[in-house]
Amino acid sequence: MLPAVPLDAQRSAPAKVPRLGLLHVRSARNWTTRIFLDELEQQATVVAINVGGALIPLVLSLYLVWRLRMYGRMLIGTAIVALVTHQLAEIVPGVGIAVPVFVPPLVAAGVALILAWRRAPPVAYVAGCMGTLIGADLWNLPNVATLGAPIVSIGGAGTFDGVFLTGIIAGLLV
Repeated sequence: MLPAVPLDAQRSAPAKVPRLGLLHVRSARNWTTRIFLDELEQQATVVAINVGGALIPLVLSLYLVWRLRMYGRMLIGTAIVALVTHQLAEIVPGVGIAVPVFVPPLVAAGVALILAWRRAPPVAYVAGCMGTLIGADLWNLPNVATLGAPIVSIGGAGTFDGVFLTGIIAGLLV
């Protein structure tokens, strides 16, 4: 039998990234001009992991990699999609990281058809999901402080977000 542990002790603390937030604006007079001084306060951005947008696609991708044993092809496909997605990812302050909707699935489908003609759908799914997750979210993780958001979610905002849909659409295209 396990010892009883309080609920607060069972929860792990979320990862936090420092960010600057506007505390308040004060003004000062300099002989003839009035100067506005912004006082900045060090705040923290909470980094969360989305279950439907990051964990489920990650587990499903790891299962496909383990089951099909196409390590090299899936790794190359993931790297290509991650590079393309990172080049297209745009950090939009107050919104998040924006990526064109159909480019990652089309790249993943094309790469999967070139790398694994007969087994293209699982390669497309893994390359699309993991490439988008790595290229858009994880690669831009050092830049989350510039977003100015109090919370940032790895894997998007909803269950069927860009990462999951990229894998599904790429798999369906091939």
